[in-house]
Amino acid sequence: APTDPEAAVPTWLVAVPAPRALSVNGFPFVVPTRGVLAAVENELIRRATIDVVHVHTTYGVAILGAKIARRHHIPLVQTMHSRDDVFVERTSPAPWASAVGMRILHRCFVSPRLLTHGGGVARVAESRTARQVWHMMLAQARTADVVIAPTEHLADRLRRHGLSGDIRVVSGGVDDDLLATLPQRSTHSHDDPLRLLWCGRISAEKRPAVAVEAVASTPGCTLDILGSGDQEHHI
Repeated sequence: APTDPEAAVPTWLVAVPAPRALSVNGFPFVVPTRGVLAAVENELIRRATIDVVHVHTTYGVAILGAKIARRHHIPLVQTMHSRDDVFVERTSPAPWASAVGMRILHRCFVSPRLLTHGGGVARVAESRTARQVWHMMLAQARTADVVIAPTEHLADRLRRHGLSGDIRVVSGGVDDDLLATLPQRSTHSHDDPLRLLWCGRISAEKRPAVAVEAVASTPGCTLDILGSGDQEHHI
């Protein structure tokens, strides 16, 4: 994972260089060059035998993971839980140019030889910016042996855009059966105020302003927001 150069790095973490000058909307940007790949690969192989590589993004660290998995014949799992198309459209000052540039840059590091299967992007009713980003998202997903989506909705979008192969849904939510086992609050009353908690980046694609508007229109409801991002000054 990319880390703050000034932060202490835990012994279990392999720190990946991420120049601050290349951060995008607060996200560290890792350039998966041959030098970075060699450094990370050597450190991982030195530490332990790897049975599965599991990556979570569409960018540098995930590309490093895909390359290491392919070079050492290790199964690769790719979780697709980021709507990069929405992120680019809602946060970039030049969405179209950013999308095209990201697709070209991604292709520089993810060649067709890295893909487990090929295919294009199916025609879906969406903006030209979103379509460019979906090219990149599907290319990354096609490097994996198994793709995980957090919802059936996103899994369906992946399929409709042209992704085939093994797609599995693993919810990030809390199972209802688990909630049923929790002790009931003895002091709870229907007249008590409803308190909501937001945990995450305060970024445009997550629509924090909508959450604030919903709570503001609900009597007896409060919202605590834990996080940071470029939308803080709007809410």
